[in-house]
Amino acid sequence: MNPFTAPLPFAARCSPWVLRGSAVLHGVGVLALAATWPFTVSLAAAVFGVGLSAFGVHRELTAAGRAFKAFVLDSQGKWLATTLAGEQYPAAGRGSPLVGALITLIPLRCRGQRYLLVLTRDMAHVDTLRRLRVRLRFESASSPTTYGAA
Repeated sequence: MNPFTAPLPFAARCSPWVLRGSAVLHGVGVLALAATWPFTVSLAAAVFGVGLSAFGVHRELTAAGRAFKAFVLDSQGKWLATTLAGEQYPAAGRGSPLVGALITLIPLRCRGQRYLLVLTRDMAHVDTLRRLRVRLRFESASSPTTYGAA
């Protein structure tokens, strides 16, 4: 088997660094809002909104880990999701992935639900993550891009 087309497995859990970073950024937002004075009803609503945003972001980042054990990108470029019970389901990309040097975000749809696979250096082997980034970049480069309304 060609090592460059071998299946690429990834754990479905989110990186603790991403979760902590999100919590810190939301906390800084609450502190910045709380630093303004006087404390009014609209300011209280804004602080509540930031707290609600923190809850939503945490829920979105951890949704894949609550439903699945792993995601695998096979040699044909198709995603497979393995549930906690060991069943496998096909997963489809629901948008273009964000591929960066430090973080890779892959939006997936499986069993009618949306999931966001967040991959960082601490979540996968360095070589596996590099191979994924290369495959995603070449996959997006080979697909046609449409500008404007069709």
